[in-house]
Amino acid sequence: MTETGFREMGWEIAVLEQQYQEHVTGWDFYLPRLAPYVATLDVRP
Repeated sequence: MTETGFREMGWEIAVLEQQYQEHVTGWDFYLPRLAPYVATLDVRP
């Protein structure tokens, strides 16, 4: 999975770096929880 578009936001470099790091931390936290959650969903039509 890839998240893009940070440079296109027009942020100053310090804000860009902060936002990027926050998103990296968020993916590290949430991504391992995604598959177990999806496994609990009822996907029958």
